Amino acid sequence: PFGPDCEPKLDLAAIGCDDPLKLPPSDLVTGPPPVDPNLAKALVEAAFARVFQTGADGRLVNVEGEPPLPDPLQEELASASAPEDRVENVQFLDPRQALVDFQVAADTQSDESTLTWHAVMVDDTWVVTRDTFCRDTFVSGLGEC
Repeated sequence: PFGPDCEPKLDLAAIGCDDPLKLPPSDLVTGPPPVDPNLAKALVEAAFARVFQTGADGRLVNVEGEPPLPDPLQEELASASAPEDRVENVQFLDPRQALVDFQVAADTQSDESTLTWHAVMVDDTWVVTRDTFCRDTFVSGLGEC
């Protein structure tokens, strides 16, 4: 929903734009899919399923970017039950980018939210984009990045 003229704004319910991109996801395809789309889809699903996994250094293993989690969010994740992200659909924009429809459900909540965000390939590994992760934590009630 974010286009070149978008200035994202955050309210209590959603992140939105005054001037959103009006193309449906099917029109966003910009290149061929990965060489093995079934393997790529499985790797994207695995990255979303383990989106809250951290390494020994406290950095997210399956999320794009180098910065560690902000301390308040790291403390929240350590004390809370991580949401279960379930991928419903993966649409490849090109061999290194995908739109992902997924559901977020926290163990303590029965409400589920379906989101469409992104996965990208970084150093030959599919990862969740940082903004997708931050939206996931917000929707799950785990705080903001």
